[in-house]
Amino acid sequence: MMGLKITHANEIDKIIGANLRALRIANGLSQTQLAEAVDLSFQQIQKYEHGSNRIGASKLWQFCEILKVQPQSFFENLENDQADSSVKSSDGRLKFLVHPKGQAMAEAFLLLQDSRAERAVIDLCKALSSTNE
Repeated sequence: MMGLKITHANEIDKIIGANLRALRIANGLSQTQLAEAVDLSFQQIQKYEHGSNRIGASKLWQFCEILKVQPQSFFENLENDQADSSVKSSDGRLKFLVHPKGQAMAEAFLLLQDSRAERAVIDLCKALSSTNE
C-alpha cells in the first residue's frame, strides 16, 4: 500500500494494545512491572494498552521477549480484509481478559488453591450463562 500515511492511532493500534494487555495479564505482570522491564512509565503502558499511542517495532520486540510470545501474538484478532476491524466476536477469551471484571475474575481464580473450588467456579459460570440464553 504505497502512499498510505497513517497519522493517528486507529483500530489496529487498539487491538494491538488490547493484545498487549491480555498477554501482560496472562503473564501475571502489572503495568508497573512491565514498564520497568522495558524502561518506560506505567502511564506509557496504559497508553499502549488503550491504543492511544502506537508501539514501535523495537518496543514490540522487547514485549515479545518479556512476555515470551511471537510478534504475531500482537496481531491476533485482526480481520485480514479490513484494517479498521474490531476484535472478532468469536474470540471471547481476549474480550474476557481485557474487561475489568474479567481481569478481576481471572486474578481471583488463579488464587484458588483447591481443584474442587476451581471446578465449582467453572460450573457456576456455565450454569449462570446458560440461564441467559
